[in-house]
Amino acid sequence: MTKELESFISNFRNLNSRGIAFANAFVYDSAVAEDITAEALSVLWEKLRSGEHIAQPQIYLFGVIRNKALEYLRTKETRLRHQNNMTELKERDWRLLISSAEACDPALLYSSEVQDIINSAISELSDQAKTVFILSRY
Repeated sequence: MTKELESFISNFRNLNSRGIAFANAFVYDSAVAEDITAEALSVLWEKLRSGEHIAQPQIYLFGVIRNKALEYLRTKETRLRHQNNMTELKERDWRLLISSAEACDPALLYSSEVQDIINSAISELSDQAKTVFILSRY
């Protein structure tokens, strides 16, 4: 078993919950976000199982989630448009959702600057709040 595969298995729950939250930020539907995350985790699992080296599995996973969320949003937009159920305001909302998903770069989620900001904010918390936050996120 490769290191990446072992890491995937040990981090599955964390990756799953973070992936669902990430997908839900785009699709605003927790059931759809869970499905997208499950599909993305499956893609990552298959890549790692086949022995393919992925330098940063979390970034890869979030990229797959973003792409699957985009696919979902575009498909839903097309379906609504064909059903003529989309008002001009609703259409603008969909375009905004899609453009924000397109603009998201998962690699930036793990940049050192973002991590430094997070670490700084965590260090300012009380010991109890710090423990609760770290256990719930990491």
